[in-house]
Amino acid sequence: MLLCLPLVLTACAASTVAEPRLPPSLTAPCAAPQTLPERALTRAEVEVLWGRDRGALRSCGERMAVLR
Repeated sequence: MLLCLPLVLTACAASTVAEPRLPPSLTAPCAAPQTLPERALTRAEVEVLWGRDRGALRSCGERMAVLR
């Protein structure tokens, strides 16, 4: 019985299998929202800034979906 104890204890040792390395493009943080200027915006400026935010969110969502 005592001879089996070292075998059981070695089974509890940490695994030496390394986690796969992910490319930095997948693990990069998502882009921050667009910064708004301290003035009134034109409709065109709002559309451009909104479009940039939506594109960044879509890109981030796609990257996060790959990681699941």
